[in-house]
Amino acid sequence: MSDNKTVLQEFEYEDKSFWIEAKKLKKVPGYYKWWAKEKLVKELLDWLGKEDPKFKKLVKYEKMKREGHFEYDKTNTYCCVYVGKSDNVIRRIVENHICGSIRNSTMRRHLGYIIQNKITNKFLDKKFLENAVNDIIQQMKVSFVEIEKGLDQEETCQINRKLHILNVKKNDYGDNYCCQQAKMIKCKLENMMDRNGDSVRKI
Repeated sequence: MSDNKTVLQEFEYEDKSFWIEAKKLKKVPGYYKWWAKEKLVKELLDWLGKEDPKFKKLVKYEKMKREGHFEYDKTNTYCCVYVGKSDNVIRRIVENHICGSIRNSTMRRHLGYIIQNKITNKFLDKKFLENAVNDIIQQMKVSFVEIEKGLDQEETCQINRKLHILNVKKNDYGDNYCCQQAKMIKCKLENMMDRNGDSVRKI
């Protein structure tokens, strides 16, 4: 939002010194973005499309990249896969995403659906699935923007400015830009939520 004073702070999950200092920070409202390298994005899309020939045929990472559907960081090595917001963004990142569980984190839950789809349609052991999600998150980095007002509108804007494969709620990128691949990715996650939502959410 052009009339908002924002401060961008970007850091990688592995930067433990940041998290030590982060605990001392005051409550900070803002939106945050989780980023993954190309190899991981390709793997997530492959796991999403397991045993779905039509999905695999149409959802091609390189083609979607050439068409400009993805958002990349300044180094052009990380692709943004999830956008969220919170009135206490540091706590949300630390307590819900990094140290949280599938039960209380939408992003972790969506990763759980994808992992479950990759391995089996049956219920997976809680510890195994949480550890598998942790392994993925350790390969990612996160950034956030402190924002003073208009947070809800800004989150929606950020979600829909490019394709973020782990976002479902408020994600209208496929419709807004007539992107069939984006529609298929969102539909696939929605179907996983309908099929596995109760079992994954309760672990």
